[in-house]
Amino acid sequence: RLLNTGFLPERCLNGKGLVISKSAEAIWVPLTVPFRSRETKSADIVLASDGKLTGQFTIERTGYFAERERKKYLSKGEVDYVKEFVGGKGWEISKSNFENARVLTAPLKESHELSATESATVSGDVIYINPLVIGREEKNPFKQEKREYPVDFGSPFENVYFTKITIPDGFRIDEIPSAKAISLPGNGGKFLYSVSQLGNSITVTCTVQINRPYFTQEEYLAVREFYTQIISKQAEQIVLKKK
Repeated sequence: RLLNTGFLPERCLNGKGLVISKSAEAIWVPLTVPFRSRETKSADIVLASDGKLTGQFTIERTGYFAERERKKYLSKGEVDYVKEFVGGKGWEISKSNFENARVLTAPLKESHELSATESATVSGDVIYINPLVIGREEKNPFKQEKREYPVDFGSPFENVYFTKITIPDGFRIDEIPSAKAISLPGNGGKFLYSVSQLGNSITVTCTVQINRPYFTQEEYLAVREFYTQIISKQAEQIVLKKK
C-alpha cells in the first residue's frame, strides 16, 4: 500500500460503507477522501531559433496521483520508467532525479533535464510552439452526447501546469493565447489559463480542478463541455516571428 494516511484505496471509494459492530447499531458512513490529489508539472525551457527546446521538467504528485506513479516506478525500475516517460516522443534525457519514492508522507517528485526537437515547428521566419509541452489534455474522455449514469471521478483532484519559455534572440511574440476562466456548476470545478510576458520570457499557468467526485447524468453535458473547452484552449500555440 503506497498511500499516505487518510486515503482509502481507490477500490474502496464506492459512495458509502456499512460499519458493523457488536457493541453498536450498524451505520452507513461516507467513503470519501478529505484531501485533493494534486499533480504539478513545471517546465523551465529555452527555445532555440531552429525549434529545439532544452531545459528542466519537474513533476510533483500527491494522493492517488503519487500512488499510481510510485507503483509504476517501483515495479519497473528507474531505467524502464524513464523509457516509458519518453515514449515515442523526440526527447533526449541527459539526467533524471526521483525523490520520496518510498516516503509516503511527502510528495513524489521527479525531474528531468532534456532536449526536444518535436515540440516546436519552424516555418520560414516563424516558430509555432505549444507552451504546455508535457501532459496537456488532448482527447475528451467524454465523447458520447448523452449519458445514462453519473460521472464518477473517484475523488477530487487538481492538475497544475507552470511553463517558462525563454524565446530566441532576434524573435518577437506575434500571437499569444488569451487568458481564460471557466467553472462547473455548483462549484464542481474550474479551469484557469493565463499567460504573461516579461522581456524575452513567456510564463504560462494552467489549472484544471475537480472539486467533487460525482456528477449526475443531468450535469454530464456541462462536464463534457468543460473538457471540450480545456482541450481547445490547451491546444493553442504561441507564434514567434523574426524581428
